[in-house]
Amino acid sequence: MLYFSDSSMTEQKMNIDHLVFAAHDLEAGVAWMEQQLGMPPAAYGQHALMGTHNALWSLGSCYLEVIAIQPGVSVPRARWFGLDTSDIQQRLTRGVQFLTWQVRVTDVEACAKASAHDLGQPLRVTRDDLHWRLTVRADGTMPGDGAIPVHLEWGQGVPTPETTLRDDGLRLSALTVGTAGIGAALTELGVAHLVTTDAETTDLSAVIQTATGPVTLRSD
Repeated sequence: MLYFSDSSMTEQKMNIDHLVFAAHDLEAGVAWMEQQLGMPPAAYGQHALMGTHNALWSLGSCYLEVIAIQPGVSVPRARWFGLDTSDIQQRLTRGVQFLTWQVRVTDVEACAKASAHDLGQPLRVTRDDLHWRLTVRADGTMPGDGAIPVHLEWGQGVPTPETTLRDDGLRLSALTVGTAGIGAALTELGVAHLVTTDAETTDLSAVIQTATGPVTLRSD
């Protein structure tokens, strides 16, 4: 899986790191996702920098998170995934939302500099014994309203979630990204081969194989 850029960059390995779902309330979001997947989360976490907390499910080679603003916690910057915006807050009143997806890269700084799209600047984040850098816009909004993926680089030697989470047999079998409004952005970023694209919509959808059969999760 390669990322092709201008001559100032070397080729990079890329793959799907995880899918990002959000909820107005984490407990309610976890209950909904557990009902869809038939499995409780494998882990929970908190992000002091962003004032958010999450729950994680292994998908084998990648994973899925449900994230929410942590009640009573304020932060001096805009939260990621547009969680502070009125648009996302309004969506969350309708239930759990499929907000975006993340790709794992080997040099997030190079990706951000080489991209013709405003991915945001690499930001270092820590949680427990994990640390990583990912692209975040200063205002917290998502490029392509979530269709353009967040670019993430894990710290060297970090035991990444898909290797440490309990494996309950859930698997990502398909990820479809609606590209209406973003044109050839995914091709230009070198990530179009990781997903199925649909130029007629702006929706995200993922098919997860569960113990009782495939489940389709869509953006609302």
